[in-house]
Amino acid sequence: MDSTDNTVYHYTSPSGLLGIVDNGEDSKNAKLWFTRWDSLNDKNERYDIQEVLKEYKELKGDDIREEFQDAIQELIDTEVDEWELSAEPVTIDANERIVSEMDSKNVYICSFSTDGDSLPMWNYYSKSSRYEGYALGIDFVKWENIENPYGYMLNKYQIIYQEEDKRKKLDEILLKCEQSLEIFKKRRDPEDVKPEDIERVKRDLSLSIAELQFCFKDEHFSHEKEVRVILRIPKDKDISNGLPTKYWTGNGYIIPYVEASVPKEAITSVTVGPLLEKELAEKNVKEMMESRGYSCKVHTSEVPIRF
Repeated sequence: MDSTDNTVYHYTSPSGLLGIVDNGEDSKNAKLWFTRWDSLNDKNERYDIQEVLKEYKELKGDDIREEFQDAIQELIDTEVDEWELSAEPVTIDANERIVSEMDSKNVYICSFSTDGDSLPMWNYYSKSSRYEGYALGIDFVKWENIENPYGYMLNKYQIIYQEEDKRKKLDEILLKCEQSLEIFKKRRDPEDVKPEDIERVKRDLSLSIAELQFCFKDEHFSHEKEVRVILRIPKDKDISNGLPTKYWTGNGYIIPYVEASVPKEAITSVTVGPLLEKELAEKNVKEMMESRGYSCKVHTSEVPIRF
């Protein structure tokens, strides 16, 4: 079951499902855990992009104009933690509070898949040899439109795994920056393009590439067909204190996370894992979801596995 353009699927354990749909006194929303980026399962998280940039710069050589080569080399030479993440101040609520500085350390990620019925995902994320998990279908557009009083930025990214696709994405960014320079030249004498014009385009290039640090992953993870939703929490704690950092234990580690609200109407389906008894599982899940105010489809995985 592959997703529509708007729907993504979150695989979870039985206890995880209960934790998502039981949101205490908040009758309008479910809640999802977002893990801080440095505690995810891929030990090369975020750092894959620097190797890609090195190879890309060597491969393209003089096809990359000198100014852009300088900007790319600066990213290669700079620790990813120090890369700039946001270009302009962002208005984040009706009171017009402004976020002008985002901290790369305060980036939290929740993982989804475009495939709502994947055997590798059942095996990996349900954490059970019997595939006793669930996959929630979530309409991202409905989620994205939730009222946001906490001062975070919510973005969805399709993960790119193949090296060729990564290079194509960088090609797109460079082409866009080339076009920006051409616009400057058309507005004035080509010989009179000012240094600040070039610096502005170089900064746009750097920021666009910096966004990709959350999009590139090793091709060994390609079976996940991952889409990730990212929360970026501003440094201004007066704005972001509605999302305190919490901690849980997993695989022997203390793992930081935050809880973010998802409107109930954004949860459109629940798929029951392939080895649970179909009729009983569907009946009980549907009963539980309805009792908590959810209106969504409930069905069982179509993966034909016996054990």
